[in-house]
Amino acid sequence: MMFKVRQMGWLVCAVVLSWSLEARAQESAKETPAQHDLNRAGVEAVIAKDYDRAIGLFNSSIALGDLNITRLNLGRAHQRAGHCKDSAKSYNAVFDAPRVAAPSPREIEALARQYLTELERDCPGEIVVVCDPDTIKLYLNTRGPLPCGNEPVEVAGGELVVKGVLGAVEKEVVVQVKGLQRQFIDMTIVGAGGPKDPIVEIPVPAQPTPRGWARNGPIWLAGGAVLLAGGIYLDYDNYTNGLGSNGEIDGRDLVPLPFYFVGSAAVVWAVTQIWSQL
Repeated sequence: MMFKVRQMGWLVCAVVLSWSLEARAQESAKETPAQHDLNRAGVEAVIAKDYDRAIGLFNSSIALGDLNITRLNLGRAHQRAGHCKDSAKSYNAVFDAPRVAAPSPREIEALARQYLTELERDCPGEIVVVCDPDTIKLYLNTRGPLPCGNEPVEVAGGELVVKGVLGAVEKEVVVQVKGLQRQFIDMTIVGAGGPKDPIVEIPVPAQPTPRGWARNGPIWLAGGAVLLAGGIYLDYDNYTNGLGSNGEIDGRDLVPLPFYFVGSAAVVWAVTQIWSQL
């Protein structure tokens, strides 16, 4: 029970503190006579279209003390002078600046929002075209050809046709440009002069290195042929000299047999090894 009471006590204290801070934030700031004179002179300079003088007067007033009404007037002077970014900065500062009693903070902040909307409508925006490859030629509506440097380019608000040209290949991107905003556009063209299709290399299987026997196949073939020829010669010699005519097999009749056996084996072995490497 005591714990719940303490919780309620802390909650009440937090609410009271929040109200106190909000009330302090809503307290009206006092405009000094010097600020009043500077602000009035600045408004007259805006009416006279002397915007540089008006900007100087409003900045002098802010140097004496920041006020929401002065920030609003400074933003208006920058807007009329065509300083879009400085104008937006001043309008955004309205919401954090000390508030005067009249005009009311609600009225001043409503005007700041209205003027910010005008800036989005009337001010140029920026686009950054990211090109691949960087040799693409750019056309922005009727502007071009422009180099593709991946740098911010200021363009008017509204619809924008971004065209990239690379050789005979074209690519178009349509975007809605908003004032004071930066947009990134991807301009990648694959085609003539663009990134080439990757070359697929078909691996060639390595040819097996012939073993020693296989490398010497032709030698064995030639050797076997010589042995066979030697065996035939000996056989023929025996026949012409009358050897073996007695019908008996003696030692000299058997001399050609090793030539036939070894020569045939060498030829068969050589042919087998050579065939396996084809």
